[in-house]
Amino acid sequence: MHSFRFGVFEYQNYEEVNDFRVERYLPKVSKNITLLKTPSGHQAKYEISNNEFHSYLDGLWDKYGERSAVKREDFSFDGTPILDRIDLHLEVMPLSEEELMNKPKGESSSVIRERVLEARAIQNKRYDLSTTKANSAMSPMEIQLHCELDVPCRELMKMAINELNMSARAYDRILRVSRTVADLAGSENIATEHISEAIQFRSLDRGQW
Repeated sequence: MHSFRFGVFEYQNYEEVNDFRVERYLPKVSKNITLLKTPSGHQAKYEISNNEFHSYLDGLWDKYGERSAVKREDFSFDGTPILDRIDLHLEVMPLSEEELMNKPKGESSSVIRERVLEARAIQNKRYDLSTTKANSAMSPMEIQLHCELDVPCRELMKMAINELNMSARAYDRILRVSRTVADLAGSENIATEHISEAIQFRSLDRGQW
């Protein structure tokens, strides 16, 4: 039976899934679902609106209480704690017909690929003697070591903390992303433009949704 095979499966909506084993973690209103089914468990990616997501969580807590797979204390009403765990979140606006027809030519994939490979090489050298393999996995101690900020960068981070009401977790994630942005630019040190770009990658912190 299709629902009991292992592998990667894609569905347009919940009704197509037909697998009772995903009931406790896959919202019925989810769309564009991708399920990874393995003998040790399932993983799912899907699309859902913010309001539908919170309604889904409320339903889980009402039905399962403390036995829910998703704990209420992991979330505030606006979802901030879970957003803190995401490095990048951006609102992407749809393009107009004119923008689609006259979009400027951007960088080629080969140029971008070379820049990414160079940044990866920098990180491989940085973590050569560490169990860490990438900037995104830096420990708090490694953040202090590899994300040293000068005075202008510190002032910019202070402003971001005050204006965005940033949590300690979000602060660390901005530093990690800033380190990656600097690596992509071939810069040994983190500069204000790298921090500014990292902050721009956290649109939900800025209350745009």
